[in-house]
Amino acid sequence: MILDDHNPSLGESRVNAAPRTDREIAAVIRDALPAPQVWYDVRMTSSRATLRRLVRARDVLHASVQRGATLDDLAAASGLSRGFLARSFARAFGVPPHQYLVQLRLDRAKRALARGASVTETCLEVGFESLGSFSASFHRRVGVSPRAWQRQARGLVQGLGVPALYIPACFLARYVEHV
Repeated sequence: MILDDHNPSLGESRVNAAPRTDREIAAVIRDALPAPQVWYDVRMTSSRATLRRLVRARDVLHASVQRGATLDDLAAASGLSRGFLARSFARAFGVPPHQYLVQLRLDRAKRALARGASVTETCLEVGFESLGSFSASFHRRVGVSPRAWQRQARGLVQGLGVPALYIPACFLARYVEHV
C-alpha cells in the first residue's frame, strides 16, 4: 500500500510511502537495479616489470612508425603474450597498440604537412599504403582533410618565419644564375 500523506500521529509508516525527494527517488532506483558486477583479475595488475615491458613495446612502435610493428613484433620485443600485451597496453596508454601507431603516424604527418610536403609524399613517408586510407583516417581523427589542415597550418608556420614558397633545389639549380 502506498501512502501519499505521512501522518506519524496515526502510526503510519513511510516504508511503503511514495518517494518525494530526488534523493529518495534515486535511492529507489538504485535499490531496484542489480548491483554492478566488478570483474577483477589478479593477473591483470600492472607491476613495475609489466610497465617496463609495455614501455619497451611503445618504444618499438616509436622506432618503427613507417614500417609499422605488428603485435607479434611487439610481443617478442616485450616478452609478453599478444593478448596480455594488447589488453595491458590499452589500459596503460589509453588506446590499443594499432591505434597508438596510427596516432603516431598522423602526428608525423601533421609535421610533414606543416613543412610543406605534398599529401601523397606525406602519406608514403609516414607508412600508409594508400592515399585513400590516409586521407580518411586523417579526416576521421583530425576533423579536416590533410590538404585543409595543411592550409591552416602553413599560415601559422609561415607566421613563425618559415618561407611561404617552397622551391625544390633542382629548379633553383636550373633556373637561377649564380652571382
